[in-house]
Amino acid sequence: MEEKKSILEYVPVLAFIASYFLLHLFDWMETTQFLLASIIGTLTYGLLVADLKMEHKGKKWNYRQLNFFIGLLTVFNLVLFFQSFLHWRRMVSNIARVSIMYVLLIIFIAILFRAIRVYSYHKTMLENKKK
Repeated sequence: MEEKKSILEYVPVLAFIASYFLLHLFDWMETTQFLLASIIGTLTYGLLVADLKMEHKGKKWNYRQLNFFIGLLTVFNLVLFFQSFLHWRRMVSNIARVSIMYVLLIIFIAILFRAIRVYSYHKTMLENKKK
């Protein structure tokens, strides 16, 4: 049962990866695919947090950290959009565009994994409080 929980908690990362590879079916720029995949990953994380809040609706609990990570991922999606705009308009050299894109992608993945760990912590604490 514990393995199922850990797999379900990584749904945002799996959604990001699956959507990225599905978006390769279209003939779009790489940065567009990363941007749309990051939006899908962020929305999936938001849905997980919303589901957790609805499941434990009557409990007094501080969801500030979870809300912070939703906001951080949203702001980071805006940063990815501005980087994509630079990429689409070819405002800087190709090496700089691709380097910035991959650095931002690594940062996004790191933030997403940290957000998932915080979500997992809150979920286990709420379930322990339930018992």
